[in-house]
Amino acid sequence: MGGTVGSDGTNTTFTREYVTITHLTGRPARGCDGTPRAGQLIVTYRNESDGWFATARTQVYAASPTPLDDFLAGDLRVASSELQMIGDRPARVFVAPWTVPARTAEEAAHQGPEYRSDDGGKTCTKPSPADIPQLAQSLWVDIESLLPVRWALMSVADPERRVPAKPYNVLNVRYDNASNIQPPRGVTPPDCVQ
Repeated sequence: MGGTVGSDGTNTTFTREYVTITHLTGRPARGCDGTPRAGQLIVTYRNESDGWFATARTQVYAASPTPLDDFLAGDLRVASSELQMIGDRPARVFVAPWTVPARTAEEAAHQGPEYRSDDGGKTCTKPSPADIPQLAQSLWVDIESLLPVRWALMSVADPERRVPAKPYNVLNVRYDNASNIQPPRGVTPPDCVQ
């Protein structure tokens, strides 16, 4: 949903619907030149009301972290924690340190917690390391199905600096076993990453 306000005070609102299907293929990713890529091949089908198209990549979210993939790939130093209830299901929480991926940091050089602006965005200054909150990511896994049910990026509590443990991003995962989602007809999925 969006809208505009004209100089004469008139409001215009609009709604645009996007449908996205993300297929985690479970197959190793490779470049279209044949070179292996880190991660799995992920195909995204998208319809922006003018027809379906498909793209391939190695991250679930093209411009943001891949929380579930990072945990499940086994590349993180993870600590197991207590059981917690997510809805009516018991889940084990796993915690790992968080570092901004280098690619994301370069692309968002003047955004996010790494930089701050005191003049409305005209200049950006990098705060000292002591001023940057330490972040950790947590993954909750249902103890019966062993499926991920929640991921969160949180600031680590630092009582000396009066920093509370608070979430920055929370992703809840809902499984719908009654649905039978299929790739759109007539769209050939790519088998390599550009």
